Amino acid sequence: QRLVQSANEALRTFFKMNNDEDAKLLFRSLNDSSRTAETYIIMVGGLVEKEPWSGEISQLYQSAVQSKCLTEELAFLAMKSVVFSKLDGKMRVLRDIIADTSSVLNISPEEFNSSRYWQLKRTLGYRFAKLLMWWRNLSSSWEKELKLSVRQLKQGRQGGHVIDEDALRCIVKFAGHNQRDDINQGVPVSDGPSEKDQVIQNKERKYGIKLIREVVVDAHQTTLYNSPAFVDDVAIGFCSLKAYDECIKFVKEMHSRDLIKLKQSTYEHAIYAAEEKKDLKMVDELIRNMEDGCSLNIK
Repeated sequence: QRLVQSANEALRTFFKMNNDEDAKLLFRSLNDSSRTAETYIIMVGGLVEKEPWSGEISQLYQSAVQSKCLTEELAFLAMKSVVFSKLDGKMRVLRDIIADTSSVLNISPEEFNSSRYWQLKRTLGYRFAKLLMWWRNLSSSWEKELKLSVRQLKQGRQGGHVIDEDALRCIVKFAGHNQRDDINQGVPVSDGPSEKDQVIQNKERKYGIKLIREVVVDAHQTTLYNSPAFVDDVAIGFCSLKAYDECIKFVKEMHSRDLIKLKQSTYEHAIYAAEEKKDLKMVDELIRNMEDGCSLNIK
């Protein structure tokens, strides 16, 4: 065990010193019993942006599979290498890696892709993540992302855990999307001409507001709650869905916190909400808050 730990530490040191060749020599000198999952992760992690998939990394990956040292972390490093390479047939190789990893985790490749979608997107990029999900129409994939995020939100709440921050962002950006003005952020679409249209609109707005509320609660446990961009998106969402009281209350609450400096646009959405409510006293208060908050930002 000590020999294995010493070898792994030596490998890390070689890579920190950009001494890749000595790292390779040391790895080759190790017998199978001295190579652990961590050993393969160190090797592939050290070479991932330097070596093409078709060379050393492919051999390391195959050796890890044969030695039963394949882990999820190693799989993501290997897939990153595939994406960086000039290899033909990248999707086939990516699907093979996911099939291998899913087998180790005892889940289906489909479950792997959906449950790790946001990590796949961050690691492999927009295009490859969506192709792995078999989302052929990339222009409408945001709708599929929203459905996936809502499903994960429900599963997370049932299981008592907070979902990926990118999924939370997606919900805030697109919840109730049919009732949002595509051009003017934070502005609702006009009410439909018939009572039936308006009933549908109100139903979609209420559902969108409910989702954003749930995300805000969960965001308390993440870094998002200190993100001015996320706060701005929440204000936009509430305002777009005519949740004017919610928008004002949320912006005032966030303004009162010392840990975050809000964007000017965030105050402007709340001011718009107060104007729609014809609450001139609140408009004046929010303008003062904006002047105070934005002057602090300049300092």
